[in-house]
Amino acid sequence: MDIAIVVAIIALAGTIANAGITLFGSRWLSDLQQRSKTRAILDRYRNPLASATYDLQSRFYNIIRMNFLDTYYIEDRNGKRDVAAESTLYVIGQYLAWSEILRRELQFLDFRNRDQTRKVARAQEQIATLFASDDPELGPAFMLWRPEQRAIGERMISSDTNVPSCIGFATFAERRRTEALQRWFGQLEQDLEIVAKSSSARLRLLQHELVALVLLLDSDGRFDREKLNEA
Repeated sequence: MDIAIVVAIIALAGTIANAGITLFGSRWLSDLQQRSKTRAILDRYRNPLASATYDLQSRFYNIIRMNFLDTYYIEDRNGKRDVAAESTLYVIGQYLAWSEILRRELQFLDFRNRDQTRKVARAQEQIATLFASDDPELGPAFMLWRPEQRAIGERMISSDTNVPSCIGFATFAERRRTEALQRWFGQLEQDLEIVAKSSSARLRLLQHELVALVLLLDSDGRFDREKLNEA
């Protein structure tokens, strides 16, 4: 074979190899950056989402097992009816707010290779599905379609700072009767009396899934595992 041809073939092979290495390196770096961004976002919102999830599962547990609504909402023991209603609606909104914040932050990232983030997303999907389901066995109370879940989350996000966060309980209580919030929380408030007087399969299943999500998020062991009981 002519030496010039051999040299040309070797040069071509080297060029192809270099291009392949460059492409592989570029993809590897991009994937690394994506994983790093995803991990940073989950780490940033892990604790507030975990706290919101814990608060919601705890309230659902108290409703199911401890007759919370029957005692404080129906009987109005110690004049706590309004606070019982407001705090229950608030913890629902608080969870949906932090879920919406995390969804917005992650929606443009590919986290298929982040096992922990994928597990959290799957657990949140289970909760969203249970809220939205119209399965007759779950009952009509506390049924929230996905657009409603997102709308409540959006309304509960604070606009006071550049860093996304959820409004506080006092702010929620002050705004609860405004048209902007009443539109989304009005039906939920009516549902309180329903679940106070009868069992709710939806709340029970939601509480189980919320416990599972807390366990996924609570990597630092901030919450007492013995108190994370399924209703």
